[in-house]
Amino acid sequence: MNADPLVVIQEDIFSEAASRFVRACSDSVLDREIFQIALSGGLTPKALYKALAKPPYIDAVDWESVEVFFGDERNVAPDHNDSNYLMARRTILDHVPLVASQIHRMPCEGHDLPHAAVAYESLLRKRLIPDESNVKALDLVLLGLGEDGHTASLFPDSPALDETEKWVAPNLNAATGEERLTLTYPAINTARNVWFLVTGKDKAGIVAAVLSGKGDAYPASRVDPESGELVWLLDGEAASEIPPGLLEKLT
Repeated sequence: MNADPLVVIQEDIFSEAASRFVRACSDSVLDREIFQIALSGGLTPKALYKALAKPPYIDAVDWESVEVFFGDERNVAPDHNDSNYLMARRTILDHVPLVASQIHRMPCEGHDLPHAAVAYESLLRKRLIPDESNVKALDLVLLGLGEDGHTASLFPDSPALDETEKWVAPNLNAATGEERLTLTYPAINTARNVWFLVTGKDKAGIVAAVLSGKGDAYPASRVDPESGELVWLLDGEAASEIPPGLLEKLT
């Protein structure tokens, strides 16, 4: 790893994550007058979005300076119940003061997915505001963790794991036959902040393996920001199998 991740353990990780979101937004706006983020799908991020859409957090975020992208999307229409965009719209986007020009969903339904990937990467490269070193990167990438160790739509033994240059790629979930678009490691690992949100005992073994450096088979293990901060926000059950010595080092 480029640097040790930070592990934060809270039973209410959603309030913790929302507080961190407010601070990260404030810092980014102070530095570059914008906060450009990639949202994740999944049940755990969903709870964070609901928290952010309510006081006190909704009133503490400079929403005019937020620009929203997505980390992955299923090959479905934006009004389909499986759409990450629809979930985000229902839980946060429709409930905070954002306008349409601040929200960039991954439009992959009914399209040639390789072409859609190129188009979304082009959008990212055009929209992202460079820092003082002229580096273009997302300010925050939110990630969940699947029971097979996948994150975003980077699945075990899938083609996108080997992408080294493109920021967005089509990818296949071999277990379900489902096609998706996903940010790749080159995009995720250039981000200024990357947060995993993980709850539950069923993820504890994977969390421990990844943080111990023994989880090479899990795609989440290859999330390793080049210069940004990697934070694992865990509840007690998700953290329960991390070796005590390692936990002391990372918290």
